[in-house]
Amino acid sequence: MAVWQNDYFVLPQSKLAEFYGEIPANVPENDFYERLWWAGVPSPEKTEIERILPPFKQWGEASVRWWGTSDAGHRISLVYTDDGKSITEFSVRVDLSGEYRSFVQQTVGLMKRRRWAFLSCSGSILMPEYDVIAKDLSQSDAQEFVTDVQAWIEEKRKMNSFSCDNVPS
Repeated sequence: MAVWQNDYFVLPQSKLAEFYGEIPANVPENDFYERLWWAGVPSPEKTEIERILPPFKQWGEASVRWWGTSDAGHRISLVYTDDGKSITEFSVRVDLSGEYRSFVQQTVGLMKRRRWAFLSCSGSILMPEYDVIAKDLSQSDAQEFVTDVQAWIEEKRKMNSFSCDNVPS
């Protein structure tokens, strides 16, 4: 992921309520990796996603499907079980280096209709409301980078926090 992009995982609200008794504010990292979030949950229709982004040329494993215009832009990714019958991971990547509002609005609309939630990289559950996602994006490292690259670099130098995850590619 490039520093000007922000990733979210997508989780069914029904599974959040099933596992926690309600929709929690956060999901612990170990829970995220240990739970079968999509077991018994219908997969999205390809046409639902293709209304938002075109299919991206597939390469590599057949169990991974991408929609988007390039590796560097907005992307929706689904990872399926080896038999292709159910999802094991669902993620959304927002590219903040250009226009992203329409993509976020369309993605929020799909998630609202399907009763899914966003899971931020910090583990926060974000309900599918445009204002909620817009606020999270406005506070992201990616937004800081696209707003003022030089200030972002200086801040990272001060914090001594350059890593492979936050260096422009």
